[in-house]
Amino acid sequence: MERVRSNFAGTNNVVPEDHKNAYDEAAAELRLELQGVGQSEVIARILRIPLLATAHFLQYFGCAFSVFCDPRESKEDKAVQKAIDEFMTDHFARAAPEEAKLYLGMDNSRESHTEPGLQVADLLAGEVRLLFESHPELLSIGSSATLIAGDTREEIEWWETASGIFQKLGSLQRIPAEIQRVLRETDGTNCVPLYRHSLAAGLLSCYTDNGQPRHIEVFEGNFFHQTD
Repeated sequence: MERVRSNFAGTNNVVPEDHKNAYDEAAAELRLELQGVGQSEVIARILRIPLLATAHFLQYFGCAFSVFCDPRESKEDKAVQKAIDEFMTDHFARAAPEEAKLYLGMDNSRESHTEPGLQVADLLAGEVRLLFESHPELLSIGSSATLIAGDTREEIEWWETASGIFQKLGSLQRIPAEIQRVLRETDGTNCVPLYRHSLAAGLLSCYTDNGQPRHIEVFEGNFFHQTD
């Protein structure tokens, strides 16, 4: 659905209620990306999202970092590492040189049972998955088929100067009180509320059922919907 929204951006302000053809087209486009060595192109594309977020967050502290991944298949692993290294030293370095230079490379030779950091990442990812599975309303309430763009108007908009350009980053929507509670109090389904104070920037990031990119601001109590 995120690809459906992206495909409509610039031509439509809303995803039509009958979007089966658009959905099938987006699914076909994504299947075509299952190529390269193994599924290396898809894996590299998915890795870029948390990698850029990590670089942006750690730049505030001036903290260099390396990326560790569980190995899958040797040729695929090498292709993923090559794609990420090229992206960080080429495209990203031109767009955000101060952030890109903090990247010290990728190591996908350490299996998770030998690397405590990977085990912690698996545990935390599992708890976040349990949170969304137990409370699917986090992915549906407040989500809209209407696209958010620079020229659309929402009740609360977020504008900021980024890379020297004053631009719209998205819109804010208050999280209902009963939904805020599941982010602050444990209910036996997951442990995310227990370590919420350790969340980077206090955010949980996801895509809604409508494919809308969403940050959940755990402490401010807002849904931050990014522009499409």
